[in-house]
Amino acid sequence: QKSANCAQMLATAAASNGLFDAPGGCALPYGTMQVSLEAAGKLAEFEQKLSNLEGIADALSPEFEAACEDLRAFVEAVEPPASLVEAVAKAMPVSGAAICRSSANVEDLEGMSAAGLYDSLACDGTPAGLATAIRGVWASLYTHRACVSRWRAGVGQSTAHMAILVQPLLNPAYSFVLHTSSPLVAGDDRCVHMELAVGLGETLASGAEGTPYRIEVDKADPERGVKTLALSSLSYALRPGSVPGKYDRVAVDYSNEPLTKSSEQRNALGAHLCRVGVAVENAVAGGPQDIEGCFVMDGQGNGTVYVVQTRPFTM
Repeated sequence: QKSANCAQMLATAAASNGLFDAPGGCALPYGTMQVSLEAAGKLAEFEQKLSNLEGIADALSPEFEAACEDLRAFVEAVEPPASLVEAVAKAMPVSGAAICRSSANVEDLEGMSAAGLYDSLACDGTPAGLATAIRGVWASLYTHRACVSRWRAGVGQSTAHMAILVQPLLNPAYSFVLHTSSPLVAGDDRCVHMELAVGLGETLASGAEGTPYRIEVDKADPERGVKTLALSSLSYALRPGSVPGKYDRVAVDYSNEPLTKSSEQRNALGAHLCRVGVAVENAVAGGPQDIEGCFVMDGQGNGTVYVVQTRPFTM
């Protein structure tokens, strides 16, 4: 669903009159991992390991943890077919660094939040780099934390599947998450609620210590309805690293950031992101949305909002 929504975002962005853009990319659908395992002659062994994991009643036992690690390492060691990886590399809209985003069918279920549960991994965009990142995302389906979360939610391990969305890795000034419904009051859809951090969005997804920028904007009057709820107290940002596909953790003085120093810039970006959130919500027509994206500056001081992905909002 996430991959389908991203395809829809390309069309929506093209019709948005410059309100926002979408990075494009390609998707590896559910079942691609199993096809790769079968091509490597390891599907039967994988299914046996998965069956062994499901046969352990106590997910908090050392036996369960060991079985998770065994399955995770097994999947991570399986090479996807070279033809598949080469096709992904050729399908990318631009050459260079890429990010392989996890898209599991067991995300955001009732009683189980998947925020930060599965890995999205950067790479240098070469076939070798893509293969490593793809294996890592598949393997993140079977980390101990992920398996325990599914067990607690009553979700069978064998029902979990992983698709991957492969996109160019952007270098944003700010990354954001937009909620087009209140994360605090069920059914309150009057405002777009947003969190922002300097640099890559993994800072937001990782639950980093500190507070991101938190802004609330009235959908009915974005220009005058911006309310700053919190200025950021984070102390670092993640940037695309000097080693392709890796992140650099960079110290940031948030007190000197434009969004901290200038209420005018904060209000302008907040109003713009509110309009983006409403446009995406209307385009998807699936109710309130949880939208991830970033604000990228070019060398001329111009900024572009990119919507990276969207999914139905859940409290």
